[in-house]
Amino acid sequence: MVAQAGASSLPLGLPALGPHLRGEFGLSLAWLGVLLATPTIGYALTMFAWGALADRLGERRVLVGGLAGCAAMLMAAAQADGALALGLLLAGAAALGACAPVASGRAVVGWFPVAERGRALGLRHTAPMAGGAIGAAVLPVAASVAGTGGAMVALALLAAVGAVASWGVPGPPADMDPGPRGVVRGHPAGDRLVWLLAAAGAAVIVAQAVLLRFQPLYLHDERGWSQGAAAGMLSATLLVAAVARVAAGVISDRRGSHIAVLRGQALGAGALLLGAGLLLGLPAIVAALLLMGAAVLSMAGNGVAYAAVAEAAPDRTGQALGLYATVLIVVVSAAPALFGLVAGDVPWTLAFAAVAAFPVAGALVLARADREHRARAAAVSGRDPRSGASLRDGAAKA
Repeated sequence: MVAQAGASSLPLGLPALGPHLRGEFGLSLAWLGVLLATPTIGYALTMFAWGALADRLGERRVLVGGLAGCAAMLMAAAQADGALALGLLLAGAAALGACAPVASGRAVVGWFPVAERGRALGLRHTAPMAGGAIGAAVLPVAASVAGTGGAMVALALLAAVGAVASWGVPGPPADMDPGPRGVVRGHPAGDRLVWLLAAAGAAVIVAQAVLLRFQPLYLHDERGWSQGAAAGMLSATLLVAAVARVAAGVISDRRGSHIAVLRGQALGAGALLLGAGLLLGLPAIVAALLLMGAAVLSMAGNGVAYAAVAEAAPDRTGQALGLYATVLIVVVSAAPALFGLVAGDVPWTLAFAAVAAFPVAGALVLARADREHRARAAAVSGRDPRSGASLRDGAAKA
C-alpha cells in the first residue's frame, strides 16, 4: 500500500497544482488538461509491460526498480524550464511508476482467496486515494515555497519512500488457490469478459478523470475559492473515496458478485453527476459537495473491478490487470484534454452534466459482462445460468 501511495501522488496529486501551473506557464484550459494528463499518458505506455514483467519476475523486483526510476525522473523534472519539458518528464516518471498499480494488485490477489479479494483489493485501492490526498495537500505548499521545482522534489521523495517500502513485499503463499481455472479463455487479450470489464471501467473512469482534474480549477476560477481551499476539497474527496472503496469491496464479497456491485455503483455515479451538473448554481459549498459525491461514486468500484478481472483470468493475473489498467489509462489520458477543450466553450453545468452519460453507459456494458460471467460459471459447474439446475442432471434424466 505504501508503494502504491507513493506512485499515486503524481497522477492524483498533480491536479492540485492546476492553478499554479496555469499561471506559471500561461496555459489555456485545454493545454492545462493536456499537461495534467501527461502522467496518465506515461502509465498507458508501460502498464501492460509491467504486468507481464510482474508475472515473470515477481512483484518486489518490479516495484523497487520502477519506483526508484520514477523518483529519479521526478528529480530531473524539478529542473524543467518549460511546460513541454515538464510534461515529457512527468510522462517518463509515470511510465516508471506504472509498475505500482499492477504489481501491488497482483501481490494482493496472490495473498487472498477469491472470497476475500473484494475487501482486500478495496483496501489496497485506498492507497491511491491516500497518496493523492497527500500530494494534493503537499504540492501547493511546496510550490508556494520553492516553485514548481519544489513540488517535483516532493513528488520524488514520495516515490522514493514507495521504493524503499517495496523491499518488504513478500511472495504469495505456495498453496494459494488462484481461483476457478475453468473460466480462463487463453491470453487475456483474447478474452471477451476481460474486454467487457475494461470497456465498462473505461466509461466509468471518464467521470473520475474529469472530476479529479477539474474540480479544483472550477472551485478556484468560478466560485472564488483559494488554491488551498480547492486543494483541500480534492484531498477530502480522495479520502472519502478511499473509505467507499473498502465498503464496496466488503459488499461485493458478501454478495458474492463483483460485477453486480460495479453496475450499481456506475448507475449511482451517473445519476449523481447529472444532478451535480444541473445544480451547480447552488451555493458554492453545496456545489462542491455534489461534485465530491459524484467523484466518490465514480471511484468507489476500482478495487472491486480489479477483483472481477483477476477472477476472469486467474492464470495470467498480471497481464489481465495490465491490459485492464492500460485501457483505463488511455481513456484517462484523453478525457481531461477533451473535456478542457469542450468546457472552454460551454457552461460548466452543461459540461459536467454531459459527462454523466459515460458511467450510465458503463452500467449497460456491465450488465452484458454479468451475463457472460454467469454463463462461464454455469459451463464450469454444469448448471443452467437461468435456473441453477444441473445441466448434467437434466441430460441424465432425459
